[in-house]
Amino acid sequence: MSPAAKPRDTTKSHLSIKEPLLLCAPLFAPSTPDTFARQSTPPPVIASVRRGLDGIRARLRAKEIDKQECRRRLAACADDFWVQTIRQTPLITPDPQDDGHVLVTFLWRDRRARAVLFFAIASNEAERAAGSTASSATSHTHRPPRGSSSATAPVMSLMKHFGGTDIWHISWRVAADRHISYCFLPCARKGNMPCMSGMGTREDQEAIRMVLTFGKPDPRNPPVRQGPLAGTLSVIRPSDVFSDIPGSHLAATPRLTSGSHLAATAHEAVRPTVQQMRREKLYGKEQPQDRRGTSLTPPKTPRPSLAPRVKTTVTAPLKSTVRAIRAKFRQRAIEIAGEQWPAAVHQQNRLIAATDTAKQQRLINAAVDDFWAHTARQTPVIIPEPASRHHALVTFLWRDRRARAVLLFANRITDEKNLKESLMTRIGHTDVWHITYRMETDWRASYCFIPCYDKKGLADITGVHQTSIRRALDRGLADVRNPLQCKNRAGNVLSVVELKDAPPQPWLGCRSHAAYGNVSSHGLSSGHTVWVYEPPYAHGEGDGQDAGVLVMFDGDMWMCTERFNETLDNLINAGRIPPLYALLVETDNIAARWDALSEESGVEGFVADNLLVWARKRWPITCDPSRTIVAGQSLGALSALWVAARRPESVGNVIAQSASLWRGSIMERPNNGRASCLGTFTGRLYLECGRQEWALLPLHKKFARMLAKDGCTYNYVEYNGGHDYACWRGGMADGLCWVTDGWK
Repeated sequence: MSPAAKPRDTTKSHLSIKEPLLLCAPLFAPSTPDTFARQSTPPPVIASVRRGLDGIRARLRAKEIDKQECRRRLAACADDFWVQTIRQTPLITPDPQDDGHVLVTFLWRDRRARAVLFFAIASNEAERAAGSTASSATSHTHRPPRGSSSATAPVMSLMKHFGGTDIWHISWRVAADRHISYCFLPCARKGNMPCMSGMGTREDQEAIRMVLTFGKPDPRNPPVRQGPLAGTLSVIRPSDVFSDIPGSHLAATPRLTSGSHLAATAHEAVRPTVQQMRREKLYGKEQPQDRRGTSLTPPKTPRPSLAPRVKTTVTAPLKSTVRAIRAKFRQRAIEIAGEQWPAAVHQQNRLIAATDTAKQQRLINAAVDDFWAHTARQTPVIIPEPASRHHALVTFLWRDRRARAVLLFANRITDEKNLKESLMTRIGHTDVWHITYRMETDWRASYCFIPCYDKKGLADITGVHQTSIRRALDRGLADVRNPLQCKNRAGNVLSVVELKDAPPQPWLGCRSHAAYGNVSSHGLSSGHTVWVYEPPYAHGEGDGQDAGVLVMFDGDMWMCTERFNETLDNLINAGRIPPLYALLVETDNIAARWDALSEESGVEGFVADNLLVWARKRWPITCDPSRTIVAGQSLGALSALWVAARRPESVGNVIAQSASLWRGSIMERPNNGRASCLGTFTGRLYLECGRQEWALLPLHKKFARMLAKDGCTYNYVEYNGGHDYACWRGGMADGLCWVTDGWK
């Protein structure tokens, strides 16, 4: 039923909408009623999660577990769902009743939201060709202009929530050949939602236009375009998920590959050991070894010196205020206790003491609120050091009254062998936790806070066992007063601190005025999943030359989490690099990554004989090794070096960031008299490492000297940071600019 048919009732809740609403003219063009058909029956994966959650609550009602254990298991179930089952969204399954339609389940992760509004537009190939949405990265593909309308009216509906978790979901039945552009609008309180009871009026249309400007794209679906309401929309085409589309209907057997949009198996019932299973999937059951018995994990060496922790002056005024308030009331309490009062007024004295305690706490709370509102409005607080203009005092602040301890985990500043040195200090009788480091002004790092509320949590963050540390990092919290963020491999949001002289990163983020490339996911016969980026301009400057190609490892991290396609869009549109294709190889979990990127895995054969050959059959990609780049980070950087050393006829350029050179075979002197295994490499090599990487920095300096002896063309860069995607994402752009300098 049309929303306009309902009378406006201002007494209803802002969250009273239950059915999907199709927005009509004048804001959008009309559409058929069956564009979206909401499904009340969720797919098997969602149904199995619901059964698991209901089982946990049933145990609570039967008093087999207490409330705290119930909350822990609900959180573990949700974490297991996001980490193991859902790695990309939305979930797409074929409709058993109709081959031409699919069931699409959209998912959103938000623990604080009171409601999540889902917004979507569906269009077909003809409508997209008319200008509503660009579906492929052919020559001169641009974003639609702001204010452009789709040929299909959008749909808006509230998502369903699994109580006690951060899982929000909604399912639709959609034609398989449709392109779906969608976003989410989470609302932390009712006041943030427009009145949904009378959305047919022009006033409500304007309110929705304003609110949807802040719609959030799907973080697990990389393709993003500029939306018609000046926001960003994620894009998915259900038919791309399946291996074959004979005629106009779907094949009976969908493609099941690691990381595909379709879940291969239904999620099993929740077991008490789900947290242990999750850790094993992410980090492996034991330290993996290669075929020679050498450990694939780097040695955990302590910092050569303690982190430069110093005293802070930021919290000094607050400390003085709290100390003065407490001294004033302490003196009054002493005076009252010292008097010889008659027995009849003892009760009155106790009331006076209680009143003074409450008044004292009110004064302290007022001082703390003023501190957070003015001094710590944006954190961390950075103050230049008077004695040195190349150093600054960086004060990290966290607000938590219930915590027993808070650990600041800053990349390569926090020593995993000595976590107690990174425990924050609390100002007594307040909720202010603080810690200050003296850092150089070109420092950049990601960080998070790990509060603990009981002895078990304290044991986890102060222990030295790697599993305990990783378990603690899984619940790390970002800084709510710092807008700069990134994510780690587990998908956790981290905050980023960068000082004034840190290397600039101007190529990050989505720019609405730029043409954008197309991103798609493909499964190879070898079992690998590859993300393919097609540039907005498929060829060079009109010379008919095939485009260059970039091969990157850890494609799921770069495409799904870091949105590297936006960086490529910005660089290409600015003319800093020529249009090139990017093949980003996905690695599943950490254990699989160690196996796939080891020296003996044959990764050079996969890149040269499988991946590049497969890509050149489908896109106009060059066969010239001088216009072929292979890039990676950490273990992926080591694999990139091996590809260049063993297959120079296929790959002529390398970008290696924080390579795992502790695996010394790459630095062993070969029998041909060269200083390194890359002695015969004639291409360009961009090598960078962080100055805070105390285990890798000496090895990179030595490797750079070996390259100089061999006469290699290389650029060695040191940045003030650690083993960190917050640094690598900017370094990748710099490396691409240097490597492609001189390309036509």
